[in-house]
Amino acid sequence: MLRRFDAATLVDAARGHGVTSLSLAPTMLEDLLAHVEADPEARDALRATLRVVSYGSAPMPVPLLRRADDLLGCDLNQGFGMTELSGNATFLSPDDHRAAIASRPELAASAGRPGNGVEIAVIGADGTPLPPGEPGEVVVRGAQVTAGYWDDPDATAEAFTGAGWFRTGDVGRIDGDGYLYLVDRLKDVIITGGENVSSREVEDVLRTVPGVGQVAVIGLPDPRWGQSVCAVIVPDGVPPDGDALIRACRARLAGFTTPRRVEFVDALPRTGTGKIRKSGLRARLAERPASG
Repeated sequence: MLRRFDAATLVDAARGHGVTSLSLAPTMLEDLLAHVEADPEARDALRATLRVVSYGSAPMPVPLLRRADDLLGCDLNQGFGMTELSGNATFLSPDDHRAAIASRPELAASAGRPGNGVEIAVIGADGTPLPPGEPGEVVVRGAQVTAGYWDDPDATAEAFTGAGWFRTGDVGRIDGDGYLYLVDRLKDVIITGGENVSSREVEDVLRTVPGVGQVAVIGLPDPRWGQSVCAVIVPDGVPPDGDALIRACRARLAGFTTPRRVEFVDALPRTGTGKIRKSGLRARLAERPASG
């Protein structure tokens, strides 16, 4: 077991132990690809034994998916789940990933389809099931779902609908083929001027701008709009021009989704599993004026 993620250390361990399977967050995979791009020997060492990379916690951008396929030449597998679901409930299979590379790039943004014995659905604010394509809260039902929280009946009652569905706290939609697409965490949806903004949708656009390495979009308190959209960016080399970021959003998104504030940082705060800790960003930036 490695105490922390480090691409070079991981490659050494994989070479020494003949590792065939890795489980990584997309940010970790991105660091690993950058390392093997710069070190052909490390690339060859991984390709010699590696059969599959599993990932979760965030969707895989198509360019990153193609880089992984080109450099590692192994299968990719994604899962969506949480502790209360005893692990993953939906899966995006290696075949799905190959289809995403070849002809269906939209699948790269999917969390896949439910595993055996699992039901998923999307419900509205009133608990009513929504039709395919409509966004709402993702709920899960199945034998693998927790029966409740230990010694906390109030939390248990809040987590389940009357029909026994577990509320994940994620906003998503299900397409006509049964693929789940996660839109955002409920707590990360930004409400500005009465309009809902998906932070993930804005992040996907900003990643297409040259010079953007990593990005997190959050809502900050605004006396007029309730919340304003703020983009926090780790540059990839030379920081991108702020006007270019705004133009990219205005060209592809509604006007109210365009960031009103852009901050450049050296690194984004993350959890132990590689997820961006947006609550920490919100607390930090709400206390200081915009950097301009």
